[in-house]
Amino acid sequence: MTEAVKGGQERVHKVLEGTSSTVKTISSFVNDEHITEIMGMQQNVLQRFGQMKKQLESLDRDTIRQVDSACKEISRNCELLTIIKQDLDSVYRSTRTMKKRLAAKLQQEKRVSDSV
Repeated sequence: MTEAVKGGQERVHKVLEGTSSTVKTISSFVNDEHITEIMGMQQNVLQRFGQMKKQLESLDRDTIRQVDSACKEISRNCELLTIIKQDLDSVYRSTRTMKKRLAAKLQQEKRVSDSV
């Protein structure tokens, strides 16, 4: 083995020893009961998130159904409005034609009454 490799191994060994002592020091500060309590709280939070996810998925499905239904209803209403517009156009054309005929008859009767 070369000296560079031996030096690298020694440095790695020193780092691991330092890390090990750091972990031991930190673990001496932490109370096992507190860790258990924190883990319990995290489980509760995860359960709540799971419930909220289910509720949101259900809401999402309901919203999609409602939007699809509203789109279909809007399409039907647009078709009905188009039909109503066509009917109204027909009524206005008929009314205009009757108005012209009545105006012509009125003028003709006026001429007849003026000539008498």
